[in-house]
Amino acid sequence: MTERELIDNRDAMSLAERVEARRDLDAQSGVVYDVPSAHQFGQLARVMAYGLQFVA
Repeated sequence: MTERELIDNRDAMSLAERVEARRDLDAQSGVVYDVPSAHQFGQLARVMAYGLQFVA
């Protein structure tokens, strides 16, 4: 799948299909995502915990 196909078919694809297609495109272009550090996970958890107070 190309970038253009992903854009054109976005509405007909599930989230899982879009994520898989994006990962495939990124892998083909050499994009590498590092695993977040423990500190970054902690920051994310604090932000999410604060935001979830308003959702629940």
